[in-house]
Amino acid sequence: MSKIYISGDTHGDVRRFSTSNWKEGKTLTKNDYVIILGDFGMLWCSHIDDPHYKEEVYWLDWLENKPWITLFVEGNHSNFDRLDNLPEVEMFNGTVGKVSDSIFHLKRGEIYTIADKKLLSFGGAMSIDKHRRIENVSWWARESPNKAEEDYGIDNLIKHDMKVDFIFTHTCPQSIVSLLLGPDTGTMDRDKANERHKFFDPLTKYLEYIRNSIQFKRWFFGHFHRDEQIDDKFVVVWNRIHRLI
Repeated sequence: MSKIYISGDTHGDVRRFSTSNWKEGKTLTKNDYVIILGDFGMLWCSHIDDPHYKEEVYWLDWLENKPWITLFVEGNHSNFDRLDNLPEVEMFNGTVGKVSDSIFHLKRGEIYTIADKKLLSFGGAMSIDKHRRIENVSWWARESPNKAEEDYGIDNLIKHDMKVDFIFTHTCPQSIVSLLLGPDTGTMDRDKANERHKFFDPLTKYLEYIRNSIQFKRWFFGHFHRDEQIDDKFVVVWNRIHRLI
């Protein structure tokens, strides 16, 4: 039986998967999977003249040579020009973007079958810092899904009788955002209130609809830079490497 592990935002730093520290990694094979829940950060450089390009190539090769298969959903800090231009291949009963023979992008709205489990993937989120970024250089409007992608996800769920085993996203349903950020007491300063408001992006409403419309066992997401079990179904993931199965 294949093993599946889950971790959160890496932002280009994948050293947590060093098998000298993560001992379990030594036991894995190319039949096993590590899933990163957005903001992978390893397809960031737009051209080979970028001063970080060689470093990115080095770490992609480093990850490629690990004994497992790496999968990732997109986050909000992702270069969507590169993600959207990856070769598409059929895998896990769905379509993935191929980075290399051992690294693949899990697309929005796909329902994959991995280790006999049905997994819904729906990456993306709205950046709360986009006002400090440059469009199509360090921020992409594609970070938020379009209606066609949302409709595709619903259509796929209908085909699967509105049932999956696990859900992998970058952000989370609106009700879970409320639990993570705590109640709005009305006493916080304007900057903090604005930041809190921005986490309620339109995607969280769509994911709330998904939550209330389907049957699932557990939902894993990143984005909030913390490791915490929210309840019996929702888990926010960052630095830890969780074993799913």
